[in-house]
This record gives sequence, C-alpha cells and structure tokens, in this order.
Amino acid sequence: DRVANAAAIMPFGRLLEEDPKLTTRVMTINYGGLVNVATAALPKMIERGSGDFVSFSSMTGIVPGLLMGAYASSKAAVQFYTEILYHENRNSGLRFCCVCPPAVKTALWQQAEATVVPNLPSKGETLMPDVVIDEIERCLDKGKLFAYPGKQTQLGVVMRRLFPQLIWRVSHDAEGF
Repeated sequence: DRVANAAAIMPFGRLLEEDPKLTTRVMTINYGGLVNVATAALPKMIERGSGDFVSFSSMTGIVPGLLMGAYASSKAAVQFYTEILYHENRNSGLRFCCVCPPAVKTALWQQAEATVVPNLPSKGETLMPDVVIDEIERCLDKGKLFAYPGKQTQLGVVMRRLFPQLIWRVSHDAEGF
C-alpha cells in the first residue's frame, strides 16, 4: 500500500496584510490534511508491517520566501511532522518519504503563474511532475526520509544550512524589499 498527502493552497502576500483566517486555513489544509491522512491510514499499515507513506512539502519549507509566509510555515510543519512520525515508527516496516520540490508544473503552480509570479523578478526552477515522482521512488528505494528533486532544491538545502543570511539577502534582492 502507498498513501500520499499532496493537498495544498498557496496564497501570496505579506503576512501582516493577510487575513488571519486565510493563514489558519493554509495551516489546516496543508498541515492539518497531512495529520488527518496519517491518523487515518498509518495505524492499519503499521499493523500490516508494510507500506509507503509520502508527504509533500516544498523547497519553500526549507528556504522560506518572502510573500509566502503562511505556505512556507505550513510546509516546514509538514517536514517536522513527517520526520517525527518516521522516527516514532522507524521499525514498523513502513517506508517514509517527505518530498520537498521547487515549483512543479501543476494546477497549483499554474494558478500562481497566472496571478502573482509574473510580478516576481525571478521564479527559479519549475519541474515536471514525473521528475518529482522519480525522486520519490529513489527516496523510498534508498531508504531516505527526504527527497530533494531538482538541482535548485539540492543547492538550496545546502545554502540554507551553511549560509542562512545569504539566502535572506538573495530573497530580499529578488523580492525587492
């Protein structure tokens, strides 16, 4: 069996200008959805001693972007929840993968491209869904917890760990504030 949680909404805007109800809704859908899926599916999978659990986070959960505060926060929560879930169940026979892609050519990203992205100075790498799926398969096959598809994501992970202030400077320059 394999279960995956990929539900998400991605509003753009400054945190203090965003309706708090929208911020809460982002957390409810993006993070709360994962909690609901895990709670519903994992006990039976653990009982059977096999299966794959895939959670969709985002590069933005690692390298936060200005104007995406609620989304980035929800995706960081997805990463921590999945990591703790894995460690609590690491001897269960299940395989876990938390995938953290950059922008992926999906309906969610197409909505962003039609509204906010044209106003951004740089949007970075956009992957096709099959690239992300292939990386998930590699993650599960190799027994790794995190999948970082795309060169930009892999570089972002390293840069965030080694040079967090540089990441923020680049983000400020790109966003214009």
